[in-house]
Amino acid sequence: MTTVSRRGTHTPRELTRASERLSFLYLERCTIHRDANAITATDADGTTHIPAATIGTLLLGPGTRITHQAMSLLGETGAAVTWVGEHSVRYYASGRALTRSSTLAEAQATQWANNRSRLAVARAMYRIRFPDENPEGLTRRELLGHEGDRVKKCYRTQADRTGVPWRGRKYVPGDFTAGDAVNQAIT
Repeated sequence: MTTVSRRGTHTPRELTRASERLSFLYLERCTIHRDANAITATDADGTTHIPAATIGTLLLGPGTRITHQAMSLLGETGAAVTWVGEHSVRYYASGRALTRSSTLAEAQATQWANNRSRLAVARAMYRIRFPDENPEGLTRRELLGHEGDRVKKCYRTQADRTGVPWRGRKYVPGDFTAGDAVNQAIT
């Protein structure tokens, strides 16, 4: 079985057409895992391989366990996953990969494209990360400066704590060997 970092992504031509998919697949009392580009369902009777790209919706009944790798594959192939009661009588929860829609990317692009909303988002994110500070009235450059000061202070503190000599962040684009060992590790 391959790991997430070693497998390539699918192109639209490699994926099964929606019209060729099973509308749903119900599984219960089994462990669902991943083997290459298939999910496996293992129960007392053995293991069954199911091509993930052929599933429209996977219904998980009682007693099912599903691995992170299997969920990752189902998300890649666009399958919805729904947790249901015995014989799919009750509905508990469901999920679909957020990447199956461009809604979030479009919303982000809209916020980014306007200088005012871009700065408002940056300030809101700053408030979330640093609730004790008020970023109101700060420019983008000032927000970046505060972040840079925070990182420099963190490097100094950790250097003092660990005894590692620190002479500042030095990075020469295109020349990895120009930095000392600590800067190379950070890079």
